[in-house]
Amino acid sequence: MYQEFYKQPVAGDRALPYSLRNVINRRDVEGPKSVTKAYRSHLAFVDDCVDAYTLATACRHFGLSNIDGRPATNIPPAQPSYPWLLEQAKSIRKQLLSPDEPEAMDMSQQTQALDNRQHLLDSMKQGDGSFRCAHCAKQYVREKNFAKHLEKEHNINLNTAPAPPEAHNCSQKTSTVTSISVISSFCRMGFLRRDTEDSYKMGDGDRVFRNAKLEMLYAYSLRHTKYCIWLWRMLAYEMALLSPAEAFEYKWNTCVNLRGGIGNNIPNDNAVELQVGAIKKRLQTEGSNKSFQSAQTICKTSQIMCQVARNLQQQCESRVKSRERTVARKEKDIRSLVEEVIESNVLDVSSSFMTFPNFKDPLARVDMGKFHNWVKDQKQVAAIRMVRNAH
Repeated sequence: MYQEFYKQPVAGDRALPYSLRNVINRRDVEGPKSVTKAYRSHLAFVDDCVDAYTLATACRHFGLSNIDGRPATNIPPAQPSYPWLLEQAKSIRKQLLSPDEPEAMDMSQQTQALDNRQHLLDSMKQGDGSFRCAHCAKQYVREKNFAKHLEKEHNINLNTAPAPPEAHNCSQKTSTVTSISVISSFCRMGFLRRDTEDSYKMGDGDRVFRNAKLEMLYAYSLRHTKYCIWLWRMLAYEMALLSPAEAFEYKWNTCVNLRGGIGNNIPNDNAVELQVGAIKKRLQTEGSNKSFQSAQTICKTSQIMCQVARNLQQQCESRVKSRERTVARKEKDIRSLVEEVIESNVLDVSSSFMTFPNFKDPLARVDMGKFHNWVKDQKQVAAIRMVRNAH
């Protein structure tokens, strides 16, 4: 998100993440290169920006000039009911995430057409990997040449690639598409990240794997190949490679709870990092006596020693250092962000951002034809490597 949206604005552009950072003087936020060094401060800033955009959209929905005003439109009844609140929330969500958006390409239909094309070609594939035409019995080794043969000789149209968008009369897009798409795209990614974090905290395997599909598309669009491959393999294990019992266990054991209680789960990867950190800390105490044998002993006994120390602390009723982080009060910062967004009027259709000329939502940039070929290549790799590892 920082690589995509955290850019120094052109003069006159307001209420972008970079500008909002200066409004509240968030000095521990420095941009994409510092995310790994100060992850939590950058994560908190993204959440604050999403909250500010959401509240500003709600103020605009109710006709408020500031966050302390009284509604001028969509005035609530004397006793607001749940259906009324749900209707208002859906309306605000539509304004924030997809306001007046143009007709987007239906990814599911494109993918279905590409799958049908591939199934047609695979139905003519022989055991030795060659392709045999069902009409003239001619054989081909390469799939590309076989597809050309079907189109040229038998008039079978296999071209399912989406038509290119119509050229615009003007070189620049209208301000409506540019400004609103930037904020909507930022909020979509922000809400997806927040929902994924919450799904891990609650141990909800359904949401984890559902969000992984969207995250894979975002990773592919923004060229984060490593994460795209990891997400694809994660889905492949659950949907195809593992047995139903193993897939169920894999899906509902993506996180672990080290503290107990509801909402305290963390991903297994984070638990491994914590364990590795504890092992490294113990290795440092070895000094010059470090050896492979001592490292192996520490790895085998680390968890047991931690459990023994925890039991002794409970029996002695000793004061244990809290592992919870202090929760900062963000009301003042969010109020300043909301006032800046409302004052700059960036949610209005007449606003525009010169910082993001010809901006396009990351999901709209996905070339489904290339993505389908990429998935096909990953399936070939999985047929050799992942199946062997899964069993």
